[in-house]
Amino acid sequence: MKPDLLQTIFRSGRLRCPDCGEGKVAKNWRETNEKCPKCGFDFCVEGGFYLGPIYLNYGFLAVVSLTVGMPAVWFGYVTEWVAVAVGLIAFIPMSIWFFRYARSLWLGFGYYIDHTVRDGRRHDLLESESQIRRETDLEPSQESIEAICYFCHRRFSCAKFQPASWIECPICKERIFITRK
Repeated sequence: MKPDLLQTIFRSGRLRCPDCGEGKVAKNWRETNEKCPKCGFDFCVEGGFYLGPIYLNYGFLAVVSLTVGMPAVWFGYVTEWVAVAVGLIAFIPMSIWFFRYARSLWLGFGYYIDHTVRDGRRHDLLESESQIRRETDLEPSQESIEAICYFCHRRFSCAKFQPASWIECPICKERIFITRK
């Protein structure tokens, strides 16, 4: 059963698996485990998935720096240059410390929003026409066209249909709209 958003954020904030809530996501301060040691959930989603935590890390640290630095300058506790210098010096260790939390939160949001992350499927395309036909249970003599699902990003064959219609992806079971050129 998929946890709700608050439970997912709580699990991610504790650096735990978004699926079971028990296994550790972080191997150490800079590396992520490949799979959950408790339930086997795959943390290696796809290439480029973990680019998002860079922006999450930067946004969090910018908000923290501004909420501390701007009032200190406004109320005259420090000058602007001292606030900038302290902010730059503090930014580096804080970004290293928060990096694993940003990765865990990103994985949790991906798990909550994207069913392909939740199901542990990778976004690989099927290789051959025979493999596509095997996945979709089409008869060899049946006339078909090839489509790519918007959700799971996998190719599949489907029977010929009207110029535009809704069909169900046989792999992820999402309804997609197909148009024929």
